[in-house]
Amino acid sequence: MNLTLADREIVLKAVKQCGYALEHADKSLKADREIVIMVKKVYKKEEGEATDCFDFIELADSIHESLGDKEWAKKVYKKAEDKVEGLKSFSSENISDFRLLAESIHKNLGDEEWARKLYYAAFYKTVSQQVPVGGGELFDLAESIRNNLGDKELAKEVDEQALYR
Repeated sequence: MNLTLADREIVLKAVKQCGYALEHADKSLKADREIVIMVKKVYKKEEGEATDCFDFIELADSIHESLGDKEWAKKVYKKAEDKVEGLKSFSSENISDFRLLAESIHKNLGDEEWARKLYYAAFYKTVSQQVPVGGGELFDLAESIRNNLGDKELAKEVDEQALYR
């Protein structure tokens, strides 16, 4: 693909506004040093402004997708984990946070052990704190465990809890 200077300028303008725009750019633009530097600046700013688990997950996913930087993505995923682990009260929304984080870590980092730890945390916090949830969050958690870890035993335990809710 033959890219013009205008294409490059458009991408530069887009990534200045939103680093996530690089995810949709051509490979040659992703390799452009000036564009990558700009995206890193935008992502650093967004990292400083992130407030919740989902913000950090979304940012880490984009860092991985746009820049292929697994180490930086891992650090941002860790911040997401710290956010959800540090909550004083646990709610059904947090089950989804743990699940989404585990799915991203499994998919982007290939870290099954970390993903498993997060799945267990979501399940056991729900049970031990008797979090009032509908079955949907737990069924989603069980399906994710089956799909990503292939752990039928844990998925069955989660499904059984979902049936009682």
